[in-house]
Amino acid sequence: MGDIGFRVYQGLLAERSPVFKGMFSFLQPPESLGVSNRQNACPVVHLTDSPLAIVHILRACMPKNL
Repeated sequence: MGDIGFRVYQGLLAERSPVFKGMFSFLQPPESLGVSNRQNACPVVHLTDSPLAIVHILRACMPKNL
């Protein structure tokens, strides 16, 4: 469906989902990925789900009071 990115605080996802927590435990630090701008660097998780499915997953993980 195309390349769509979602920038989400990984601590929130890891707190709400053991699946995301496990994924984040295997991520490499941004500097090892060749990212030169550390201020804007963030780990990337590639998912095969449709963007609409990811939106629903993120909505379920997000607190209602934000």
